[in-house]
Parts: sequence; C-alpha cells; structure tokens
Amino acid sequence: MDKIKITNSYSKDLAWYLDDYGVNDENDLTFEKKAKLFIEVVSDFFEQSVSIYDLSIIGQSLWETLDTEQKSTRVGWAMYYAKEAEYYLHQRSIDSSKDVFRKAINTLEKILMEFEKNKSLGIEKDPKDLT
Repeated sequence: MDKIKITNSYSKDLAWYLDDYGVNDENDLTFEKKAKLFIEVVSDFFEQSVSIYDLSIIGQSLWETLDTEQKSTRVGWAMYYAKEAEYYLHQRSIDSSKDVFRKAINTLEKILMEFEKNKSLGIEKDPKDLT
C-alpha cells in the first residue's frame, strides 16, 4: 500500500511559478509555457516541494485555461488528473475498491518521465486517456 507523507513545510503555489515566468496570470502564458510550467510543478510535487493541495489547485487553474483541443493532449489529461488528485485522495478511504488516486499519480509520473526522457511537453493531440 502506498504511504502518503503530509508535511507542514512550505509548498510552492501558482503565484510562485507565475512570478518565475514573469506573468501575473496563467492566461498570459502560451500553451507550450503552460505545459512546461505544469511539468515543473509535477517534478516539484514528486520532490515534495509542492503539496497535493497546491498540485490540485495549479492543475485546475491551468486546465481551465485550455481550449477543447488542448485538453485532449497528453499534458491536458495530466492537468485534469492533477486537478482531481486531492479529491481522489479523499475518495480512496471511502471506496477502496477503486484506486483512482493511484491512477492520477501514475498519469503524472508518465508525463514527467516522458519529458525527462524525450523533453516532450505532451502537447501533441492524444484523445485517449493516458492510463
């Protein structure tokens, strides 16, 4: 069984990343920059400098700025799963027969590994789910 570590340390939030990109709003970023920012967030999440709660908020904020075509890309799906991660974590204790939290985390791991291996931002059209 997976163990989830909850810490009280500082977690990077969306404002921190936007400041790093020199913008005030996620709508000021191109799709490619949103993808790159998101991959940084996922990497930081696995390095425990972004909380599950901030991951969900950032995923939702970015996902809501995407158009329909962008939402159907690999990184779009990953943003969707990130935005749902906190909900899935809480559902895990309610319905243990389906581990949708693990599915969400696997999706994030896949997009991060793909970037680390091929420098792919996952912005190409991919209408099917990553899992």
